Formats: sequence, C-alpha cells, structure tokens
Amino acid sequence: MMERGRKEGLAEGRTKGLKEGQAKGVLEARRQAVLEALETRFGEVGERARQRVRDLADEARLSRALRLAITVASLQEFVAGL
Repeated sequence: MMERGRKEGLAEGRTKGLKEGQAKGVLEARRQAVLEALETRFGEVGERARQRVRDLADEARLSRALRLAITVASLQEFVAGL
C-alpha cells in the first residue's frame, strides 16, 4: 500500500514538474518574441527594455507587450506602455 502511494506521489510530482516546465518555456518563448519584434523594428534594444520584458511573468502581460512592440512608434513608447 505504501509503495503504491509512493509511486503515485512520484507520478504526480513528475506531471506537475512537466507542466511547470512547459509553462516556463511558453513564457520564455513569448519574451523572446517580444524582444525580436523590438529588435526588428528599432534595432538594438537596451538593457532597461530587455529587463522590463524579462520581468513580465504572465501570458496576458506578455501578449500585451507583443502587441505594443509591433504598434508603438518608438522603443521609449514601448517601455512607457508596459
């Protein structure tokens, strides 16, 4: 009985770890997309803007940041809009 519980606990832990890893991967891919959009539009992106993008920690904010990156007139406007 304890062995079965141990195995179930390990399986749950693996599943949770996989989901967390996938979520982190999605966020990192979105951050990269935002930075690529900024680089394509404005050239070199300074450390301040890069850090602001790295600080974004949820999909909704990153989606908004991507929309900003492709619609604002300047990098300064992007940072101000975050």
